[in-house]
Amino acid sequence: MNIGIRAHDLGTFESAADLAVEVKAAGLNSVQLVAWKCFSGVDRGPEAWTVELVKEIRRELVDAGVQIPLVGAYFNWYAKDELAGEGSPGGGGRRIFRE
Repeated sequence: MNIGIRAHDLGTFESAADLAVEVKAAGLNSVQLVAWKCFSGVDRGPEAWTVELVKEIRRELVDAGVQIPLVGAYFNWYAKDELAGEGSPGGGGRRIFRE
């Protein structure tokens, strides 16, 4: 069994390398990662995720021996319909997958 922590429970960090130091200091080796909650400078929403950002975060954590078994998000990656519109909680949204 692998026991981890929600990364943002450890604080807000400038980099994934800084987060990794805290994860290891807590005696853990995995995190649930919600980037906009644990890294300063990462905005909320899917448009904030660039390929470069994801690779940098992964590299810095994996190089430090920290696994990312769960990427947390507060939007629906699997939505096949528009999230905006009548009856949509919170309104706003965008199509993630194309038919």
